Amino acid sequence: MTLNNTMFPISVLLAEPSTSTSTSLDLTHAKGVFNTTVILPCQKPCHGVVKWVKARPLPPQTIAHCVNGTCADFGNKATVGLFGNIFLSLPQAALTDEGWYEGHCDDEVICDITLELSAHNSTAEVHKGDALSFGLLSSEPVRVTFRKAGVSNSTDDLVCVVEGAVPLCVREYSRRSSVQDYTVIFTNVTESDEGVFTVIDSNTTRILNTMKLTIKNGSNLQKTVPLKVVFTSEGRTHPCVSGSQTDDVPRCEIHHKTPHYFITHQKTLTIERVFTIKDQMNEDVGTFKDTVNVTVSDIWQLSILWQITLFVGGFLLNMFLWRILAFARRTYNRIKKRASTPPNPEEKGGLPLLPCTGPPPQQTESELDPEAQTKDNGHLVKVGASAITFPAV
Repeated sequence: MTLNNTMFPISVLLAEPSTSTSTSLDLTHAKGVFNTTVILPCQKPCHGVVKWVKARPLPPQTIAHCVNGTCADFGNKATVGLFGNIFLSLPQAALTDEGWYEGHCDDEVICDITLELSAHNSTAEVHKGDALSFGLLSSEPVRVTFRKAGVSNSTDDLVCVVEGAVPLCVREYSRRSSVQDYTVIFTNVTESDEGVFTVIDSNTTRILNTMKLTIKNGSNLQKTVPLKVVFTSEGRTHPCVSGSQTDDVPRCEIHHKTPHYFITHQKTLTIERVFTIKDQMNEDVGTFKDTVNVTVSDIWQLSILWQITLFVGGFLLNMFLWRILAFARRTYNRIKKRASTPPNPEEKGGLPLLPCTGPPPQQTESELDPEAQTKDNGHLVKVGASAITFPAV
């Protein structure tokens, strides 16, 4: 009997949230939803030091501590009311936020509140080929299951196991699944994905989140996943946007087919475009048609064929002009050389002049007569019809 009396106060002590004196023994039960803001009410004023403590599970944790209207920073995990109601607000409540909370005023417990969270339920309607994303709502290991819609006696089948933000999925989802910021993303959804996805905590088997997916008919041009858009204009296909597209009409760089002739003073061109939307699997998910007016600058423009033709023609013309210039230069040098060279006497049919050492020869009147003789003792030499007298040596 003594043993039983000894253990009874111990069990009572473990059941009490606090050993301090409380002004109220009322225990308030608060309920909330995962990933939402939960408020723990405490309709009692406090003009002293306000403190919120999470008493269970052990060990106790101080959530907020406020003195003279100033609260200590606890990672912005909570907000405390200080004027007539010292409520505690918990943003984005998670599984670890469940438990027993105590509101203290000057180290005296004035509120006891237990918090219980339920699964977050949501729905989504997406087009075929779009992406589905929903939160895991936990940093701990979780499991993702799927129950197909429209099938009788359908069961929850395991789709993925996520540990450390790394998804390990079955073959059907392995190529199109990823996890970013504790959010799982399934790309390129099809009709077979229509149903309910459930996120379950692997340690506690608690349901954290459910997502009901409905596939909408048709295709959606407002994409939030990477796309590859091409458009066809005048029989030619051009690449367009590569990346996330949020506009109703994809913005594409317009390429127009230039005719094989000169374009002069042409202001606009009307082009009919046919867009083809492709997903990451290079599958068509939709089409779009429109007509646009392309402004053409008021300048001379040439087609590619004409540009190539003019380039080759200019090159050949340049070579031809260089050849003409070289021929003219050679001809000019040849004429100039002939004009500057003295004439050769042999080329005129005469004899070369004999060298002389005396004074220059003097012509007399006898030179006019071929038969005349000089009066001095010089020598007379006849050359053709003229005679030159050399002085005697």
